[in-house]
Amino acid sequence: MPPPEPLAYENLRKRQQLERSSPKLTRFEPGFYRDLELYLRSLAEDHQREHASNPGGPKATLLGDELQNTRRLAEDLYEHRERKVVTGALAAARGGSTDIGPMLKEEQELYEALVQLLRETKRRVLHRPGAPAPPYPSLVPRPSLRPQPGPETLSSEAMAHEPRLDGPAAAPPATALPPPPEPSMTRLLVRVLEDVGSFAASDLRIYHLSREQLVSLPEDAARVLILRGKAVEVAAAP
Repeated sequence: MPPPEPLAYENLRKRQQLERSSPKLTRFEPGFYRDLELYLRSLAEDHQREHASNPGGPKATLLGDELQNTRRLAEDLYEHRERKVVTGALAAARGGSTDIGPMLKEEQELYEALVQLLRETKRRVLHRPGAPAPPYPSLVPRPSLRPQPGPETLSSEAMAHEPRLDGPAAAPPATALPPPPEPSMTRLLVRVLEDVGSFAASDLRIYHLSREQLVSLPEDAARVLILRGKAVEVAAAP
């Protein structure tokens, strides 16, 4: 397999056209998103330097247009791949099969998070109060694993249903389990240090974060961004 071409506008345009025309994810090299981030950062730095030395000049304007067009192209490419990842996650959550081979590392993380979120949400929404939730993926209660009652058991149960004359009938033992408690949604206020692509969080919302943005996120999502150096926690005012 020949080595991938270095990222440039024309190369990125070819990838975007290929992704738009294919119903499946196309295969990119593992470090594609990292290379794309470095390429966009390099364009932004070139534009800032030229704008600082000659604001309003033709070269600064040209670099600004190139940066804007490249960002638009990169976002369109990402959103087409994102749509295919989300479709695959929905199919997997419903019991289907999805080829995760062409997914990049960041896309696999999104895929796995979405599958888990979709399954847990479906289980929680369709769970009947007062009855234990059946394990995924079956929504039909499994047959009881207790042995069938024999003659002695039948006679004992029959006696339990006979009317009593020496006092009130005993209440039947409770067999239903209460539904599991809903986890509390703890949120953290963070300041975003760099642009972050779209992702789904545990509150069922899709976030697209920009640099210097202040945003309240579910704690699990906020901790991931903080650990990756993409955000810092903002302490609440006393």
